[in-house]
Amino acid sequence: MQIGNNPIDTLPKSIGLLENLEYLDLSLTKIDTLPKEIENLYSLKTIKLNENSQLNFELAFESLSKIDIRSVDLSDDSLKELPKNLLKIKYLEELKIRNNAYLVFKDVFKQISKSFKYLKLLDISDNPITNLTKEFQSLKNLKILYINNTPYLDFVKKDFAPISNLQKLEILSIKNNKLRILPESLGKLINLKKLEISNNYLLTMPASIGNLKNLISINISNNKINTLPFEISRLKNLKNLDLSNNKLKTFVHGIGGLEKLEKLDLSENHIKSLTKEIGKLKNLRVLDLSGNKIKSLPVEIQKLKKLKDLYLYNNSLSHSQKKRIKKLLPYTNLHML
Repeated sequence: MQIGNNPIDTLPKSIGLLENLEYLDLSLTKIDTLPKEIENLYSLKTIKLNENSQLNFELAFESLSKIDIRSVDLSDDSLKELPKNLLKIKYLEELKIRNNAYLVFKDVFKQISKSFKYLKLLDISDNPITNLTKEFQSLKNLKILYINNTPYLDFVKKDFAPISNLQKLEILSIKNNKLRILPESLGKLINLKKLEISNNYLLTMPASIGNLKNLISINISNNKINTLPFEISRLKNLKNLDLSNNKLKTFVHGIGGLEKLEKLDLSENHIKSLTKEIGKLKNLRVLDLSGNKIKSLPVEIQKLKKLKDLYLYNNSLSHSQKKRIKKLLPYTNLHML
């Protein structure tokens, strides 16, 4: 049920009659208390209470803790501490507490690790977190972790260690963090499927990235990447690679090993030419080379039989080269000026 983004200040007691309700969005309202009858929502699994700083959260979770809730969103709520009654929800699987600058995260991590043994998703983005405590690594069932826009964390020296011990992690997002280096311990996350590290200051990736055999998608856009380790060629399950807006001058060495790659974005770099390795990407469907310094493409590009879209805007292609590309790729949608 969607009630969020609504100026209502009271939730009727009759809400308790909706015994089959599974989803309740109460974000951005003016509600200050929840009726006790809400504890009759036996089927409720997800509740969104974000942007409700006037709500009495302790009283709200006195009722909500009696339900088998699995997902709670308390983002943008000006929390000073986690509600004690929230910590009673034993089987909580998802917790979002973005942008709660008054929280003392040293205490928060202790509380979360002690109370939420079954937590699978945690979003602590947009907070002034200074370090991840050792308790953080006890979240052994965590599969999805968002720590975006937390520039005070030092992921190289100490703060990545607790993350690297989360062996079940499948999605890691640490974008907008001013990162310059990622540690080799990244390679311990062997079950990782999606890695989001855009909008940082990275110059390269650790060689251990080759250990992440289950990776399907990597977004390294908007960094300062000028080279990548050859070990990236070991990512045999990778389908999406975004390297746009970086400092690459040459085509990615070893990229021909990415046999399942479907989308490759190399736009807005300084690449002058492609190597014949491009012809090995048999499953490639989208290739974006816009905003480079490419003058021609190798003949091997005609081997990309599944290529649907090729973007070549803002390169150095002559008229004759454009005609040649059209002949090499007669069934591909070519986007070039």
